[in-house]
Amino acid sequence: LSSSSFSQNDSTHVLMGIETKISNALNGSFGCGSPEGLDIIIDELSRVEKSKDHNWPTYWTAYSKFYKAIFYSYSEEKKIEEAQLEIKIALGMLDDLKNKNSEDYALMAYLQSFSLQWVKGISIIKESGKSEKWADLAMQMDDQNPRAHFVSGSYDYHKPSFVGGGKKAKGLMNSALSQFKHAIPNPTLPSWGMSDCYTYLIRIAMDEEDMDTAKKLSAEGLAAFPEDKDMIRFHEKLASK
Repeated sequence: LSSSSFSQNDSTHVLMGIETKISNALNGSFGCGSPEGLDIIIDELSRVEKSKDHNWPTYWTAYSKFYKAIFYSYSEEKKIEEAQLEIKIALGMLDDLKNKNSEDYALMAYLQSFSLQWVKGISIIKESGKSEKWADLAMQMDDQNPRAHFVSGSYDYHKPSFVGGGKKAKGLMNSALSQFKHAIPNPTLPSWGMSDCYTYLIRIAMDEEDMDTAKKLSAEGLAAFPEDKDMIRFHEKLASK
């Protein structure tokens, strides 16, 4: 199929429900041991007409590459170098976008945070600073974007306490969760982050030894995401508390 024969209807079809397609492709990749499903989506996105308002195909291509990095990182046959390359390419694609918006910066912060697991020594200060910078820009550009609050809270949760980390995570995650609950779903736009908000808030409640809140959040999270492995694991763990 040539790009010239790829119609606007085809473009709309590719972007419709794209996040769910990518998530399902990742699950399929773990099942078959190959990221072929994600590669198919990336190929389809490469032929979607670019919008003058925003290049969503580039955003979702970067998101797909992030999921390829997840596959390479956690599959039975780990391929860390391939995972690092996918993240590097994805960040480069997003960084090259003109007129980046809050969603772009939120995804950049998310990807950069994921890549910190491979950073060694003093370089962690510089690399983690990028996550914080992009999370802050996401918040500044749209303080009603739940993913901006989520990535900011995630960064603060993992930031060492001796440099001021851990003080804002709970408030940011609660703010993000509230915004997620009031968001109007759009099948072509991002919706990621809500289940992870529950995960972080449950962890924070458990860290504070507030088991009642942890159990409440676990029940709510499991009802919203009944197939989420983290929700199931927390529910089972808290059942004995």
